[in-house]
Amino acid sequence: MFGKAVINKCCEKNCKLGLEGIFNYVVMKGEKVTRQKICDCIIVHDASPPRIILVELKSGGVRFEQVIEKFTNGLHLMLQFDRAIFGNRRYNVNMLLLVKRRLPRTFYSRIRSHKFKLRGEKYSIMTLRCGEDLVDMYKKLA
Repeated sequence: MFGKAVINKCCEKNCKLGLEGIFNYVVMKGEKVTRQKICDCIIVHDASPPRIILVELKSGGVRFEQVIEKFTNGLHLMLQFDRAIFGNRRYNVNMLLLVKRRLPRTFYSRIRSHKFKLRGEKYSIMTLRCGEDLVDMYKKLA
């Protein structure tokens, strides 16, 4: 379905998300999935439960409104394609914002406090530093 969007790893410029320790996943380049402003990578992880991870990579400056717009567009896209990807199986959506350099605490608090709604559930953005592994986020969520 998204064959031309599939890529080997989730990275852009000097920022990447490590995928060591996870299996049965597909990484897609967001801008090749849709023409809207969307997150850099969409990871579909066939775990238990299945997960969709929207990843925005930032090696430079970060604009709050732009990040919110990209995640919002990503969630709307997932609503359109969730049945095609997972059928009727329930899945989780995790959102990550990766940053290379340390940003002021006020930015982190603002980005984490913003809530998105999908199928009646609320989600927030979680943060990792560039180069950390997705497994680290899974451990934090457990």
